[in-house]
Amino acid sequence: MLAGFHAAECEMERALQRLDTEVREGLEHGFFDLSITCEVTKERKRRLIIKAGKSYQFVIPEQELWIAK
Repeated sequence: MLAGFHAAECEMERALQRLDTEVREGLEHGFFDLSITCEVTKERKRRLIIKAGKSYQFVIPEQELWIAK
């Protein structure tokens, strides 16, 4: 978990956990198709979309990016 953020409010951590889960499940299954897109939205937040059968959207505040470094 990122320092300074509680698990419930750390969107970047949730996104990374989802990505890890999708890759592991795909490898276990034997084949998969995965795409990741990101764009900057208002207030310089990042909208991250993971598509792997289903679509998962995460809106990551800019301050989480600085704490992660």
